[in-house]
Amino acid sequence: MARFSYKALDEKKNEVSGILEAPDRLSALNSLSKSYELVLDVHEIKTRLGLLSRGVSDETVMVATQQLAVMLNSGLSLRKALNLVDSEAPRFEDILAEVSAGVSEGKPLSELFANYPSVFTKMYCSMVQAGETSGKLPGILMKLAEYLENAENLRRKIKAALVYPAAVIGVSLATGAFIFTFGVQQFQEIYAGLNAELPASTRLVMGLADFMGAWWPALAVLGVALLWLLRLLVSSGPGELFKDRLLLRLPLIGPITQRLAIARFARTLSTLYSGGVPIVQSLDLVASSMGNRVMEGVVRNAVRDVQEGEPLVAALRESGVFTRMALSMIATGEESGTLDTMLDKVASFYEIQTESRIRSAISLLEPAVIVGVGVFVAFLIVALGLPMMNLVEHLG
Repeated sequence: MARFSYKALDEKKNEVSGILEAPDRLSALNSLSKSYELVLDVHEIKTRLGLLSRGVSDETVMVATQQLAVMLNSGLSLRKALNLVDSEAPRFEDILAEVSAGVSEGKPLSELFANYPSVFTKMYCSMVQAGETSGKLPGILMKLAEYLENAENLRRKIKAALVYPAAVIGVSLATGAFIFTFGVQQFQEIYAGLNAELPASTRLVMGLADFMGAWWPALAVLGVALLWLLRLLVSSGPGELFKDRLLLRLPLIGPITQRLAIARFARTLSTLYSGGVPIVQSLDLVASSMGNRVMEGVVRNAVRDVQEGEPLVAALRESGVFTRMALSMIATGEESGTLDTMLDKVASFYEIQTESRIRSAISLLEPAVIVGVGVFVAFLIVALGLPMMNLVEHLG
């Protein structure tokens, strides 16, 4: 039996939606026509599996959350708002149809969202649950939308800053591959007829080109295997912890990683705490969303300390990971009862700091990459052209 999502009008001209099981689309239409005055839409819910399947992006969830918040603030019912959310992602439309059907059966929205952990995070579901409990769901959804928008904007800025260095490195690799594939072969044919002893640098380049040309299938397989092994090691518990600890200690990268983690901590905790989620539960959810095992461990230790009655700032200070400025602002927030506001300010400050430091690091990386590429290409040109220059000088 296939599953179909539908929208229809009942006898009172109210729009309804839900999920129906039927052998095929025609059978679904016939069944719905017997129950409703007008069937507006019927489409099969297909399970998307495999490498070519498309998931639901964070931007899609952000836009849908904004739409839900606006419509609920306007007085629309939750079910009606879910049916009116406009999304261009077919998979997300299927999810909303299933959620709408669950809402019509009286199930809590947070419980229905929790059925899709790859789309709606634990933090998202906890915020929705807090909104349902407090009766402030529209306001909570708006806070969630702002949180997702801030995270998406920061992600876009970081990606945009990395485009140019990535392009330079890509062009450099392509240039080197082209020279090794075509240029070296041409010079080999020329020098083979001269029957002259070649300089060591020329022999090195030609030998490397011959080796890569003869063994490139094995080298390609070896490269893929090494990448897979590296990914496997990094994804393991000890390997991931080692990687995250290394990222915090590396020059240039370390301060960026630290500030990004602090910004994420502050933004997420501010959103949860201001949404009415208890501080201990908020910290537990924040720990799961840190994206760095070292910082996750720090927050989990803070959860234990806060449960035992310690102030949050004291629990974080023991780690030595949070900056003095962040700790000072958090302490001020706790003392004045404005923790969510101060956390929001900390997040905004360190998001700007992260972007600024990334741009500074790239400003140092760009000339280094260009110089490296120039040295590499110059070496190839000299190594391949040196015998020809020697020959011309000898003939002269």
